[in-house]
Amino acid sequence: MAVGLYRDTAGGGPGVAETVVRLFDVVVRAGTNTLSFARLAAFGLTHAALAGLVWRGTTALAGRGGAGVVGAVLLFVVGTAVTFGLKPWWPGCRPCGWSSTSSSPGSSGRRAVRSVPGGFPARNPPTPL
Repeated sequence: MAVGLYRDTAGGGPGVAETVVRLFDVVVRAGTNTLSFARLAAFGLTHAALAGLVWRGTTALAGRGGAGVVGAVLLFVVGTAVTFGLKPWWPGCRPCGWSSTSSSPGSSGRRAVRSVPGGFPARNPPTPL
């Protein structure tokens, strides 16, 4: 990999320095992308655990007669809404376009994020021709 990166440079001492910086960038990006993926996996597991808790409560209430069925429907609707509603307030939830560190006094707390199809932020926005 270093040889390929070096070939793209002007060569000599500055080329070696540029190659070292590019290699460092590759290592840092790989590490941060791995941590970001782990963070999203943890969010998904939390979401699944909350959904499982709501479902267990719903099935437990449903077996207790007419009032239990009404309570089960209410628990299912409210519990599902709360589970999905927590997503925008998850700290640093980038796919949601929210960040716990981006709000300032007097602002709405919502980050301006340029999105691509699918709702994820664009990493390298296209340049105009």
